[in-house]
Amino acid sequence: MTLVEPCCGTAALTLHLLGARRQIVPRQGSKWRWRRELADQVGSVPSRVILSDASPWALVVRELLAGDRRTVMAHLRCLVSHGERDPRHCYASLHGQPVPSDVARMSAELLWLQRMAFAGKCVRVVDGRWSAPGLSLTSALGVAATDKFGEVRPLGRSLLEAVAALPRFPDVEANVGLAQPRAIPGWVVVYLDPPYAGTTGYGPTLTRDEVVDLARRWAATGAAVLISESEAVHELGWPARQLGRVGEQRPTQLFKAAHRGEWLTSSPQGPA
Repeated sequence: MTLVEPCCGTAALTLHLLGARRQIVPRQGSKWRWRRELADQVGSVPSRVILSDASPWALVVRELLAGDRRTVMAHLRCLVSHGERDPRHCYASLHGQPVPSDVARMSAELLWLQRMAFAGKCVRVVDGRWSAPGLSLTSALGVAATDKFGEVRPLGRSLLEAVAALPRFPDVEANVGLAQPRAIPGWVVVYLDPPYAGTTGYGPTLTRDEVVDLARRWAATGAAVLISESEAVHELGWPARQLGRVGEQRPTQLFKAAHRGEWLTSSPQGPA
């Protein structure tokens, strides 16, 4: 099975299907919370993955799964060390600076910036430069234990552990942009997770009309298409269901799900 994620972000579904035990970094819009239900819909482990995104995340995930992870880790260890000594200086040395052309270095910088981003907000690229949403000193430095709360470790170390624990997977295609529909041999599942309609943007957006058109064109190639949105994509006339197994959610998740919603619309030939 080939899995295509045209708006992959941090590729939560792909990484879960390949055996990752934790997400690489928290990020606005991540589907890590819904990974198990999404995986149930896909139904099998991919033998090939095609990732794309308006941000550099597709390139980062490919580098970690199939590329030079050792060099990424070397750059990342330097940033984590710098960040623990002087997080403000480390942040200032990256925010607003040109995005490196070297993929390994670029990957390390994006990983560190996103792990340290305030409230998990998205790090973006604006005019070829990093645009970070603010520094979380708690993430960078940790918090000492008190009589009410346990210690919070500096999260740079946790980031190193998460990257080191990722599986290796050789067959990954990745591009900056939007993977356009094309015929792909064998069984193909396309998971489309566009920026949700009516929400605050975190980069280039797709209109609802563009999402509907993209989904129809992928379905016309014979692929099964799954779409995440905060509501059913009624324009397609496809089956849809709301995600969220009440018995498995924490109260905070129930509150968010009730107010925001999480729906999966699937093409008629989609996975059961």
